[in-house]
Amino acid sequence: WAHVNAGEEVRCMSNSLPTMFRNASKYHRRLQMTATGIVVTETSDDAAVVAAIHRHADEVSGFVTEGMPAMMREMMQR
Repeated sequence: WAHVNAGEEVRCMSNSLPTMFRNASKYHRRLQMTATGIVVTETSDDAAVVAAIHRHADEVSGFVTEGMPAMMREMMQR
């Protein structure tokens, strides 16, 4: 978490994270712990950032349901 808190970009197989890191001041993230996991709410007034938030949610959902093949597919689409 130290590198994220320092604003350093996370390098991974995500098409959306670079946009989110470059525009970190343009969106707000709220994390809420629940009994069964975590709820993440991200909002922005910037349409490009909103699109990146949606892409990231799709990437995470794909990883959760399909595992590494979903992440590899994202990487290969770049």
